[in-house]
Amino acid sequence: MIYRNFAVIPAGKESFVYHSHHCEEEWIYILSGQAIAEIDKEEFEVFPGNFMA
Repeated sequence: MIYRNFAVIPAGKESFVYHSHHCEEEWIYILSGQAIAEIDKEEFEVFPGNFMA
């Protein structure tokens, strides 16, 4: 299995500015803590075990 990128987001910080990919996928799996995911101008609260693609 090849891992291209692994990020740890400190509490109170943002991960990435809103963007899109044309030739690749981005997957996010929440391991711990909680966050707000903004998708198409809508906010979703995410928790450990949540997956976004």
